[in-house]
Amino acid sequence: MIVPNLIGYTRTCFSTLKRLPNVSVLAIPMLAIVVCQHGHAQWPQPDRDQVADQIVAAAEQIDGDAFPSPELATRQFLADFQTADEFLRLKTSESNYRNWLRFLEAEELVDALQQPDAFADKQTARLIGREAIALRFRLVGTAPGLELPALTRLRDSTETLIDATRFRNADRSAKQVSGQLRKFADQIRNMNADTSAEDVASITQMLGLLRSTGQFPELIAKLRSRFASPNIKILLSEQIVQSAINRCIDQSRPIRDCILGTGIVGTAKLGGSITANVLPSFGSAAIDVRLAGTVQSRSIGYNGPVKLHTVSRGLVSVTRTLHLDEAGIRAQPAVSTASLNSEIVSIDHKLRLVRRIARKRAAEQKPKADRIGTERLRNQVAQQFTDQIDQARAVDLPNPLEKLNPILKRLDLEQPLRTWGSTD
Repeated sequence: MIVPNLIGYTRTCFSTLKRLPNVSVLAIPMLAIVVCQHGHAQWPQPDRDQVADQIVAAAEQIDGDAFPSPELATRQFLADFQTADEFLRLKTSESNYRNWLRFLEAEELVDALQQPDAFADKQTARLIGREAIALRFRLVGTAPGLELPALTRLRDSTETLIDATRFRNADRSAKQVSGQLRKFADQIRNMNADTSAEDVASITQMLGLLRSTGQFPELIAKLRSRFASPNIKILLSEQIVQSAINRCIDQSRPIRDCILGTGIVGTAKLGGSITANVLPSFGSAAIDVRLAGTVQSRSIGYNGPVKLHTVSRGLVSVTRTLHLDEAGIRAQPAVSTASLNSEIVSIDHKLRLVRRIARKRAAEQKPKADRIGTERLRNQVAQQFTDQIDQARAVDLPNPLEKLNPILKRLDLEQPLRTWGSTD
């Protein structure tokens, strides 16, 4: 998120932020990282009572068929284990393949699952649950390779197998879950409006139970959205953007043109500045990049034997809005304006009559010539401005999650949700 004037902002607000109980701040010039430990909004008693009533109603409607099936979980696990085994055997060396098998240590679990009516026997079911939990822990870590799709699928099916083993008796599990939901409803009613870390942990545990049993996805989504507040905000000053974009312009270029049959040769000088201004936006950071300059030119127009010495002065403005997010930089079409006024300083020809006729004709054509010159000036500067921005956009931006993603997959963590935005 890009916040303008962050230096002034931090000077006035830094002491206030540090006094907040749920916020810590790390700051360097023009940059602040705000870490919100649990900075969600208040949860009023009427809202908590409403959610508690919904939980009580859910406790009376436990769906036994939604519990994970031990038979389906077994088939999926065995299929995923075979896929992982074949992948490791084909994609690694023989010694590395054997090392992976020793690391997984799943032979006892596979043998138990292949027994007829494995879940009917309590000892076998306990063995399956114990070995599945141990395998799941081995499949979560920082070891390179745990992010491979074959192993992440095996981890997912192992988690389903754990849930299916835990809730293999649907009737008994339904009663247990119903009782836990009622206790949880009482907990929510008795929570304070400013929920504590312990309250959030209790809610998280209950959501995990509902997800494991396949119950009430709508209730899970509602509770999650209630606590889906950002825990880290990175604030960048508008000055950071301006330091990268703002600059002065002092350019000269030759003129080679033809307007209304008159060939023009000369030199034009563009002076001015490029500035950046941050705009309010949600979903991406919006920045207006603006070129504002003046144009001065001296040229000679050739029309037959007549030469016209001309001085021109003009103003030009080009604005283009950029949108920044993790996908890169997107740019809207440029908006440009220009004005130009030309003045004939002198006319060269050996005959006075010809000079007089040429001056009269030039005066007649001046409004049209100025319109043509203004439009060409506007188009030329806008095109140059657009090309330079497009070149800057072509640079590949670093992907902060490129190196983090494999680690997240190894640890069975989802990518953090991220939102870009900007203020004025």
